[in-house]
Amino acid sequence: IHHHRMEATDEEILGVTKNPEPSEVRRARRENSKVYHPDKHQQLAAGVHQVLDMRMKEKNAAADRILSRLQRDRRK
Repeated sequence: IHHHRMEATDEEILGVTKNPEPSEVRRARRENSKVYHPDKHQQLAAGVHQVLDMRMKEKNAAADRILSRLQRDRRK
């Protein structure tokens, strides 16, 4: 039986370490857009485009949440 949490953390979604530096988050976002950007995959079916687009938006949203959390923590 697999025991895993239902919700992935933002760090897991983005593929960065547990307490990342802002530069690591930005680098991961850049790498992800290289991989997932729909324009990079013109030849793929429309359905695949939608999946890639959703994946990229999910990763970008995770990056945004991590970065704003890091900024908040730095202000304390």
